[in-house]
Amino acid sequence: MPHDMKGRKLKAGDKVNVPCIVKEVSPGAEYCNVTLATAVPMPPYTEPTSIVLNTKQVKKTTAKG
Repeated sequence: MPHDMKGRKLKAGDKVNVPCIVKEVSPGAEYCNVTLATAVPMPPYTEPTSIVLNTKQVKKTTAKG
Protein backbone atom coordinates (compact mmCIF):
# COMPACT_ATOMS: atom_id res chain seq x y z
CA MET A 1 0.00 0.00 0.00
CA PRO A 2 1.46 3.44 -0.91
CA HIS A 3 2.14 5.82 1.98
CA ASP A 4 3.19 9.47 2.23
CA MET A 5 6.36 10.70 3.98
CA LYS A 6 4.58 10.53 7.35
CA GLY A 7 3.31 6.97 6.85
CA ARG A 8 -0.29 7.86 5.96
CA LYS A 9 -1.99 5.73 3.30
CA LEU A 10 -2.60 7.38 -0.10
CA LYS A 11 -5.39 6.69 -2.56
CA ALA A 12 -6.56 8.19 -5.85
CA GLY A 13 -8.32 11.50 -5.23
CA ASP A 14 -6.29 12.47 -2.13
CA LYS A 15 -4.95 16.02 -2.17
CA VAL A 16 -1.25 16.35 -1.28
CA ASN A 17 1.42 19.05 -0.91
CA VAL A 18 4.89 18.61 -2.37
CA PRO A 19 7.59 20.61 -0.52
CA CYS A 20 9.61 22.53 -3.12
CA ILE A 21 12.15 25.33 -3.35
CA VAL A 22 11.84 28.06 -5.98
CA LYS A 23 14.91 27.84 -8.19
CA GLU A 24 13.92 30.33 -10.90
CA VAL A 25 11.11 32.73 -11.75
CA SER A 26 10.47 33.51 -15.42
CA PRO A 27 8.29 36.63 -15.68
CA GLY A 28 6.43 37.27 -18.91
CA ALA A 29 4.02 39.83 -20.31
CA GLU A 30 1.07 37.41 -20.34
CA TYR A 31 2.06 34.82 -17.73
CA CYS A 32 4.93 33.89 -15.37
CA ASN A 33 6.47 30.49 -14.81
CA VAL A 34 8.39 29.14 -11.85
CA THR A 35 10.96 26.35 -11.77
CA LEU A 36 10.77 24.32 -8.58
CA ALA A 37 13.09 21.73 -7.07
CA THR A 38 11.63 19.16 -4.71
CA ALA A 39 12.89 19.55 -1.14
CA VAL A 40 13.02 15.75 -0.78
CA PRO A 41 14.65 13.74 -3.60
CA MET A 42 12.87 10.73 -5.12
CA PRO A 43 14.38 7.55 -3.61
CA PRO A 44 16.83 6.05 -4.38
CA TYR A 45 18.26 9.23 -5.97
CA THR A 46 19.94 12.11 -4.14
CA GLU A 47 19.19 14.96 -6.56
CA PRO A 48 15.89 16.91 -6.42
CA THR A 49 13.28 16.62 -9.15
CA SER A 50 12.59 19.77 -11.20
CA ILE A 51 9.05 20.93 -11.92
CA VAL A 52 7.97 23.90 -14.06
CA LEU A 53 4.57 25.44 -13.30
CA ASN A 54 2.72 28.67 -13.88
CA THR A 55 3.06 30.95 -10.85
CA LYS A 56 -0.74 30.93 -10.49
CA GLN A 57 -0.54 27.19 -9.70
CA VAL A 58 1.54 27.63 -6.54
CA LYS A 59 0.94 29.14 -3.11
CA LYS A 60 3.79 30.69 -1.09
CA THR A 61 4.24 29.24 2.39
CA THR A 62 6.33 30.23 5.38
CA ALA A 63 9.73 28.66 5.95
CA LYS A 64 8.72 27.01 9.24
CA GLY A 65 9.95 23.39 9.64
